[in-house]
Amino acid sequence: MIVSNGDILWSASDLTRAAECEFALLRQLDVKLGRIPAAKTAVDPLMDRIAEIGLEHEARERAADTAKHIITQAIQRSAAEHAIETTVSVVDLPSDDLKGRII
Repeated sequence: MIVSNGDILWSASDLTRAAECEFALLRQLDVKLGRIPAAKTAVDPLMDRIAEIGLEHEARERAADTAKHIITQAIQRSAAEHAIETTVSVVDLPSDDLKGRII
């Protein structure tokens, strides 16, 4: 769970934790919001590394999604320009009489 600008962003693991133990999830939320102090826990380097790897993975996935979104928008914009260029034709009309008939 991440608190950003007053908004709470829930992850899938947060929802799993809520299903297992609602009290633990609410306690964690209270700690994140500063309502209660964090409980003292033993330092576990393995758990710290797992959390770090998870955050790195999430950052990579978000970056990939953002890149895909940007590329999609660029393709859509260039496709519209290409469609306009290929569907509009300029034809020279030799006489004013012919132009009058078309108009």
